[in-house]
Amino acid sequence: MSNLNFHIQNRFLLKAGLCLFAYSAFLSTASAQLPAKFRLADLAGQDLIELPNVESDFPQPTSQPSDKGMGLPDFVALSLQQSPQMRQARAQFESAEARVGVARADLLPAASIRIARGPEKSESTTQAIPTTGSNKHTYHSKTIRLTQPIFNVPVFKEFDSSRQTKDASSLRLQSMREATSLAATRATIDVAVARITLNFSDAQLEQLNKILNYLEARASAGASSQADLERARTRVLAARQTRLEQQTNYRNAMFELDRLTGVMPTALHLPFLQLLPALPDNYGQIRQYVKEQNFDLLALRKDVNAQRSAVTGEYSKYLPVFGVSLEKDTTENVRGTNAPWTDTRALAVMTWNVSLGGKEYYASNVRFSLC
Repeated sequence: MSNLNFHIQNRFLLKAGLCLFAYSAFLSTASAQLPAKFRLADLAGQDLIELPNVESDFPQPTSQPSDKGMGLPDFVALSLQQSPQMRQARAQFESAEARVGVARADLLPAASIRIARGPEKSESTTQAIPTTGSNKHTYHSKTIRLTQPIFNVPVFKEFDSSRQTKDASSLRLQSMREATSLAATRATIDVAVARITLNFSDAQLEQLNKILNYLEARASAGASSQADLERARTRVLAARQTRLEQQTNYRNAMFELDRLTGVMPTALHLPFLQLLPALPDNYGQIRQYVKEQNFDLLALRKDVNAQRSAVTGEYSKYLPVFGVSLEKDTTENVRGTNAPWTDTRALAVMTWNVSLGGKEYYASNVRFSLC
């Protein structure tokens, strides 16, 4: 009995080994026969397919020539132009770029000119005006100043924060561009797949109708059973249901493509799937790629760095500010009638805000809470 079980087990293992060998050979042959580049055109049998109106089941004659069909790059370009999210992200980037210019201006030299002229009346409560002079005269003053900050940590930190915010806005713009392109690509592929599948459903339904008509003719002549006829009728009804589902999918895909691009195409160049970027080999590489290359994560890091620079800038308002100033003052008839007087100065200026009433402390807390 044990020998019988041993022989049975050996034969079972031998059969399993032969099946495994045959399966491996089949996979190798199938892999060798697969095309190196998969194309939807291989399924449809042509590179260009007609896209009928969503309210019709069959292609409608249009004024658009068949060789002018739109392709995947066209839909991606249209979606980038039509997307309101893209316009919003671009406007936010331009706003951030302008704020960088505003912050940079505080680090550059500032020039000012002040000219004042008007009637003046000079009086003294301790000494009378000399009889040779007059207490009524025309006052004239002209002041020219050129100032340059040398050490101003709050302004520099504000400028650094604005640059980080601009980089974050640029990364969000890139992220929105990728998301919009991906949505348009997905909608285009969905339309192509839905149209090809709908064509297959039409061909299947046509063949099943022919079979049903043939069986009806045979059943009326008594050459076929009623059971065969009912089975064929059931298959036709199932094919009709499948076709309705595929038609619904096709309409939904067309409406989604119209929403993203603003156009309802009548012909489509089937997308070449190898044009899409390849995915990494395993999940670890995907996670590493997302961690290092994802624009949203990079933008968040830039936002955190910007808020940290802003917090440092608020706390650094306790530090003194150093700068230089070149001034030239020209005055005439100041506190009486006198000749023109010119003062030229080159100054080193230090400003130290010892206390701002705690405003800088609370402002830094607000910035810190956003980190």
